[in-house]
Amino acid sequence: MPLIIFLLRYNAIRLWSKCLTSADSEYWVQLQPGTAVIIDNHRVLHGRSAFDGKRRMCGAYLGVDEYRSKFAVLSEKFNPDAVVQQASKQLPETNVNGRNIWNAAL
Repeated sequence: MPLIIFLLRYNAIRLWSKCLTSADSEYWVQLQPGTAVIIDNHRVLHGRSAFDGKRRMCGAYLGVDEYRSKFAVLSEKFNPDAVVQQASKQLPETNVNGRNIWNAAL
């Protein structure tokens, strides 16, 4: 690898670190017991500071695809679109294994 590319990479890493650790790029919050925090991992770097004492945190990661899929299924079940309902009545083959495969955008 040419020396110039090597130096450019280190300079980029240095600048990235400076952006991440600048005061205007950070948001600090003191959580109380029982507080839930939801973070979009796609757009936010997150972490926690050093702590003396006992700390118990429970976490879960949910991808946006899983969220959107579950939202679509529950919306279809509990708040079906009038166009989809009408199409389902007229086109019974749109129901496969009890799931409506009709796309209202078609």
